[in-house]
Amino acid sequence: MVLVILLVTINVVLVVGGYSLIWWILAGDLAAEGEAWTERRRAEGFDVSYQNKSVGGFPFDIEIVFDAPRFGRAEPNEAWVWEGERLTLVVPPWQLDRPVLRLDGPQRFRFGAGWAYREVNVEARSLGAKLFVGSLGQLERLALGARDVRVEGSVFDGVLTVARVRLEGSRDWRAPGPAAILFSVLADSATLPRDTSGLGTLVTRVRVDATVRGDPLPTVALAPGLAVWRDDGGTIEFRTFAVEWGSLDVDTEGTIALDAAMRPVGAGSVTVAGHEATIDRLVTAGNLGESDGATAKAILDVIARLSFVDGQRARVPVRIQNGNVFLGPIAVAKVGPVVGPSRAP
Repeated sequence: MVLVILLVTINVVLVVGGYSLIWWILAGDLAAEGEAWTERRRAEGFDVSYQNKSVGGFPFDIEIVFDAPRFGRAEPNEAWVWEGERLTLVVPPWQLDRPVLRLDGPQRFRFGAGWAYREVNVEARSLGAKLFVGSLGQLERLALGARDVRVEGSVFDGVLTVARVRLEGSRDWRAPGPAAILFSVLADSATLPRDTSGLGTLVTRVRVDATVRGDPLPTVALAPGLAVWRDDGGTIEFRTFAVEWGSLDVDTEGTIALDAAMRPVGAGSVTVAGHEATIDRLVTAGNLGESDGATAKAILDVIARLSFVDGQRARVPVRIQNGNVFLGPIAVAKVGPVVGPSRAP
């Protein structure tokens, strides 16, 4: 009996000791790979830094904590930087290809825009991302989630809040042909800083499902990177871009690209419900003149009668061209370049 107990004890010690050894080896390898990744990004011209790093989580998940992380890039014509309070990389030893990133505390974004700095501060009750890594170390899928998000800064005149945000992106590296990145976005209960449209401050839901086609953006500044993507035939195909906002219930599908002035250009269709009430609110808010509103109603009513999807919704052609957004033949909004000159923050 004593021999049996001794053998069991020895086996337990060996198992625990072996697992502990493996855990610490894996933790050391992950920390070393993190340092190698940092050095590679620095060699590419990125600004990557943190104040302190610690490894913990034993005996369960491997947790590598970075205090005051910073990641950014400065170019002659533009710059951006992200700074956080704490970044935690969580990796289960039995599932190394499913790491999780957890962001704690305020997140600060600064970027150049024109000749002035812009700043955005983000806080959330929970903010994190799960990564899905392929057999060759390539990132195949990313799922980011956040709850009770609060956004403020010089970009907004006030505070933007969102109850829930989920973003997913994936890429099949084995697929032939040009790069294709699939992404989706879901945002619930967004409260805008103010009502400038007449539709109210509550956006009930935003849902996006799209594919970005074209070679990956090079590791250079955003403006030249987008120019390369545009010149190589890059497009974004929206299977759905749905917004529920006040009286407006709209779902858009179509394809957009960038024109020579870096403005969106494209065409598709919009399935819309409540367009009459929406036009009334735009007129009341001063975003649309009374005569333009009456004309828009008349034309959209004709289009709606010819293209009803059901008893309440109608499908209307939409296009973006020369900096204008057209619903049918009516110009309803203007769009400018997606990027412009900037300087380092």
